[in-house]
Amino acid sequence: MTPAETRMHNLLAALSDAALDLASSAAHLARPAEGPEFGLKYMGEVMRTADAVEELVVAVLRHSGVSWDALASYRGVSRQSLHRRLAESVDQATERSQPLVDMHLEHARLHLDVLKRSIKNLDRTFEASLEPAAVEWRRRVHMPGWWWKEYDARA
Repeated sequence: MTPAETRMHNLLAALSDAALDLASSAAHLARPAEGPEFGLKYMGEVMRTADAVEELVVAVLRHSGVSWDALASYRGVSRQSLHRRLAESVDQATERSQPLVDMHLEHARLHLDVLKRSIKNLDRTFEASLEPAAVEWRRRVHMPGWWWKEYDARA
């Protein structure tokens, strides 16, 4: 591979790793019984992962010849605002992706395995767990502070 192809290969590996991490989190959020609580605990992490996916998508597109003008037009924002918000983090994401390709590939494989199991389990239990989960989440309305139990146990 040429250096440019190697750079793109490594960016795509990092993007796949981050996207599959985000998909794993989304699969956890989709579980009726545990999803909202997972969201409560990990939404900040999920949002950081979504930001990393965005940075890597833009890095791949930029290295594929897509201009900031085209990206901004597609997003419905000005080129200046998009560039100001993402240029530095896209460059950093590009540099971080280069030496860690083996780690990204291994993480992607692990995320795929987790996703396969999660989706299989979700597919098997989703409808049966939806109604009891709805009852349980509604019951929690009458339990002020239920979300702090784990926090209180650590204090």
